Amino acid sequence: MLAELLLFGLVVAGTSFAENLDFTAMKGPLEMLNFNPNWVPPPITANHVKDSSEHGVTPGPIPTSCRCGMANRSGRRIVGGRPHGPNEYPWIVGIAASHTPHRPHCGGSIISPWHVLTAAHCYSGQPLGASVGDYSRGGFPSKFHPGIKTFIHENYNQQNMRHDIALIFLATPILETPNVGLVCLPRDSNPLHGQEMRFIGWGAERFQGPMTITPKKTDVPVVPITSCSMAWQGMVSPSPQTQICTHSRSTTPCQGDSGGPVTYRDPTTNRYHQYGIVSFGPRCETVIPSVQTYVPYYLSWILSKIQATVPGQQTCR
Repeated sequence: MLAELLLFGLVVAGTSFAENLDFTAMKGPLEMLNFNPNWVPPPITANHVKDSSEHGVTPGPIPTSCRCGMANRSGRRIVGGRPHGPNEYPWIVGIAASHTPHRPHCGGSIISPWHVLTAAHCYSGQPLGASVGDYSRGGFPSKFHPGIKTFIHENYNQQNMRHDIALIFLATPILETPNVGLVCLPRDSNPLHGQEMRFIGWGAERFQGPMTITPKKTDVPVVPITSCSMAWQGMVSPSPQTQICTHSRSTTPCQGDSGGPVTYRDPTTNRYHQYGIVSFGPRCETVIPSVQTYVPYYLSWILSKIQATVPGQQTCR
């Protein structure tokens, strides 16, 4: 349970993933230190909604355009902070180089049978693929889908991490199963100030610590982009809004979270919609916000790449 500080790392482990991961090979944008240490959190009240076995299961009053964002849940109520059940969020994948499929270095999400969304900084020039269907390290072996092409946003900037988004086109389609499914894309561009975004992960609970055996989950509220830009001067800009920030004094993304989905359960659909992609933050610290790529801003870019590779392919909202 999340009775104390929990630092998530969304590094998915395949069955042959080393128990003690060498994090020295994984230094990246999520460990950035050039932030304003004097930043003061804005007076914002988080709209906390206690987790429920009904979330993402029963349909909401407004249907989604196709099957997406559905959680695998038991019939009992659960409280935020417990390890989640097997493949409770079936759209999460591990991103790995195709020549080392059982060593994911980033997270990602399934947005179509042929396409996986992740962060641009997860790509280092090597062909990427997605490991799907993971839950427990040492059990529930995943299937690796190699990618044909990784699309990096044309304006991605490694210095200030703007436009940190990538789309992987897979060689073979991902088949929907009870343990594998799509996440919904956003229905609108609501900035969601004060709303809690869901983070899930198998990763370290402290900087350079060991990964957890099974995934855990937590919710972190969105802070206004204007406040976040004061914490990350020169890194975050409120206009146009290409990023979304989250902050809590008790929990934050950590190493390996990069590229993973940041979702919001829309009460009108009762489905999980992806509003963010984990991009960067302080070194597993909770002093200032972590920064995610803001998915609504990039919807036209995402859809154009999907249609260029699989004409007529549907996405769900």
